[in-house]
Amino acid sequence: MEFVLEEIINQITTEIMSKGTPEKNPEIRAAIEYLIQNYDKEITLADVAAAAAISPNYLSKLFKEYRNQTVMDFLERIRIEKALKLLKDSNYSIKEIALQIGYRDPNYFSKVFKKVTNLPPTAVRS
Repeated sequence: MEFVLEEIINQITTEIMSKGTPEKNPEIRAAIEYLIQNYDKEITLADVAAAAAISPNYLSKLFKEYRNQTVMDFLERIRIEKALKLLKDSNYSIKEIALQIGYRDPNYFSKVFKKVTNLPPTAVRS
């Protein structure tokens, strides 16, 4: 089970860091930095766009072009990566972890977690 978890964490980390080359685009770089620094807060596309000093529509277009994913998919991946680490290395409850990574609803967190990892959060703890 630990090997499976490491593989999932590595896969998500690779996806987050390898898609596109954000260094070539300052708006994408600013958006990514904002998402990494604020993943634990409630974030909207407008918030990220403001941090990148561009419109939400243009940010969406650029993100899709450079990263081949949506801004919110990228945020979801960051959150799930953090959740995996917390599930593995802490004794926080699923609810506490959901709140720490920016999800207000633990049930929604569990749904997203399973969509991304193909495992429920409870399986990571078992």
